[in-house]
Amino acid sequence: MKLQPPFVEDRGASWILAEAMPDELSAAHLGRFGGLNQLPPTRVRAALRAALQAAGHDVDALSVMDGLALSSGMSTITYAQANSMMPVLRVSTPSAYARPFGHSEDTHLNRRVGIKVPKEGGFVCLKCIEEDLKRSDLSWFHRVHHLVGVDWCVHHGDPLWEVTDAKPFYSLPHIWMKNGQLRKLDVCSPTLDAAPAFIQRYVEISVAFLGLLKPLFALDVSQAIRNRVSEFFLGRSRRGMQPYLSDHIYDLAPKSWLHAHVPALAQKRKHEYINYIDDQVCSCEPATADAYAMAMAALYPSVDQAFEEVVNQSELGTNSIPPDFSSSRVEFWQGEVWPYYLMHKGDHRAVAKALLLPFSQVTSRLLNAGLPDLTKLQMSSLGATLSTFASGESIDQSCAAHGADEQAFHALLRVACAPLVKAMEHLAKRHEYSGST
Repeated sequence: MKLQPPFVEDRGASWILAEAMPDELSAAHLGRFGGLNQLPPTRVRAALRAALQAAGHDVDALSVMDGLALSSGMSTITYAQANSMMPVLRVSTPSAYARPFGHSEDTHLNRRVGIKVPKEGGFVCLKCIEEDLKRSDLSWFHRVHHLVGVDWCVHHGDPLWEVTDAKPFYSLPHIWMKNGQLRKLDVCSPTLDAAPAFIQRYVEISVAFLGLLKPLFALDVSQAIRNRVSEFFLGRSRRGMQPYLSDHIYDLAPKSWLHAHVPALAQKRKHEYINYIDDQVCSCEPATADAYAMAMAALYPSVDQAFEEVVNQSELGTNSIPPDFSSSRVEFWQGEVWPYYLMHKGDHRAVAKALLLPFSQVTSRLLNAGLPDLTKLQMSSLGATLSTFASGESIDQSCAAHGADEQAFHALLRVACAPLVKAMEHLAKRHEYSGST
């Protein structure tokens, strides 16, 4: 008689938890946990719950994404924004009240799309695999390689490769590469730099959507697109003889790219209404990330202008405070305030304005949470000293390198916390990226 393996719940303490890697796809993070513990796919989720329960966590009502966040020492909000595809799966919402991705009151959404991937398959960049192995002795699947219509690595410009196995996330990219189980994608351009301008804008917009902290207000996005469509003398309703937005996109996009990613658009007749695209103009309902990206890439000459008129205006018009918001909730100041702090670049006054609260109350709460005002800190020697200290240098070496007073730095450390360092690193990288484009 064949022996059955023990139930995973009975071995919870023996499972090895895996922390998420930078930009690691949440579905692949779950698969890596399963592969690390040599679990069959059907046992992975139960094993994760058992491991977290054995570590002392309350796993009742936890979504898989909650569990992955806990295993990484992250809040669900931070994990959703850094490792899930929720920002591109929910670019907009019909509600004027938008909570941050991963919010505890959106449990149904965390369960439904927390580890969902926009397109089937596992995709990798050979140069990214090489760099990951040099950095961490480990390779992983990146979110930025799993965007619809993005067939190139945005960091290296090379075409992506697809894992040929039906379950790509239950092994690591470098192992698939070693086993010869990768297939190079057929692309419309040999490199991203050589791709048509429309494609380059589309790719940049799609990647930028990953940086959203919460959904946009669909009504505002539709209105911005409608206004821009009028400037191109395109049709704004099903009636009339003016060409539709889909006609304009059809004229700009390479036909091989359309056949691969938008077959309905590739086969359209002139002046044929394509709901998937043209509803953005004739409806106020949320659209998919790739539909928004195509519209913005077709209607704007630059990504900066597209985001200024569509995304930024929508963020201004969206009330990010849910109707049941209460500033007295301890949970809010111990973690849920983080997206507001990051969104407003650590500016206490901007956070207070967004929350419609007195500045004195907000700055006091943020300081108690270990989040100083970055508008003052980043311009001082203490900010540079903190970054050096966070990279591994000693306190005296860090202070000496930037001429900072050790006593003042000790005082900063008493209120500073890990999210502060992460915020400074994130904003520095975002500034570096925007400066290079």
